[in-house]
Amino acid sequence: MKILVTGASGWTAQSILEALYADGHTLVGFDLLTAQAPPAIIKLFTDYHTGTMQSYADVSASMQDIDAVVHTAVAIGDGDYDTPDIPFATNVRGIANLFEAARKQAMPPRIIVLSSATVH
Repeated sequence: MKILVTGASGWTAQSILEALYADGHTLVGFDLLTAQAPPAIIKLFTDYHTGTMQSYADVSASMQDIDAVVHTAVAIGDGDYDTPDIPFATNVRGIANLFEAARKQAMPPRIIVLSSATVH
């Protein structure tokens, strides 16, 4: 199965990626332009997209020919929760972008959402 993992360079995604890779899945990563995944994680991907969950175009481009999504991307930067703008744009609009891209691409209904940074 070809699986997109959002927030792919983050701590939460790392053990998920390792387990999916060990099970033989093809992995596609998606994370911020500034994110730096450890080299041991980067080697697990067949493709890696950079962008922001706030951009429908970025999210949609990363979902081409995807069978499933593990969504771990959330706002986690310093000061991100000082006002509601960044968490809303990333956490709420981002998930809406993900679901809309899946709907438009007629992706099978296989999306796992890991909630918010405070739950992680």
